[in-house]
Amino acid sequence: MKCKKCGTVNLEAAKFCKKCGNRLITNLLCSNCGNENPPDATYCNQCGFRITRNKTPQRICQSCGYPNPPGIEYCIICNQKLRV
Repeated sequence: MKCKKCGTVNLEAAKFCKKCGNRLITNLLCSNCGNENPPDATYCNQCGFRITRNKTPQRICQSCGYPNPPGIEYCIICNQKLRV
């Protein structure tokens, strides 16, 4: 997968660019369960909850950069406490 920010070619399964750290996959997070869904999803493929788009800001982890759903206290990926 090619990074849109710096142009570096990364592994297809990569979530972040190996050179600049830019997030490569822009999946949608379910506000109900936190599961990642494809960008074109209307309903979560894990819990069936309707996915809302950009109505509530996500909480970006300062440690790993993962966009966590609102209401989450610890990062889903790295388990670091999220800052307010």
